[in-house]
Amino acid sequence: MIPIGVIVSFIILHWFADYLMQDGDWAVKKSKEWPALLKHTTTYTAIFCLVTLINPFTPMIGTDWGAFTVITFVLHTATDYFTSKHSSKQYQKGNFG
Repeated sequence: MIPIGVIVSFIILHWFADYLMQDGDWAVKKSKEWPALLKHTTTYTAIFCLVTLINPFTPMIGTDWGAFTVITFVLHTATDYFTSKHSSKQYQKGNFG
């Protein structure tokens, strides 16, 4: 069983790294421009992995940090590549809010 502190910690960390630390320009352009997407996902990965490494609520002893970082970056980039394109199309249709 995963302790509730770990779950809450990851949710807060994800919110901080993915939303609060995302530049508005990246958010608008990441559906169309690779540099904006990669700036966002690089920033997210750096913050997420660094805080996970030092956070006492996420004891990941024995973790291969290189693999964890690469997996985090690749999965977040792939996810945002598709979701930002979908969100952009919905926004253009007026389906938001």
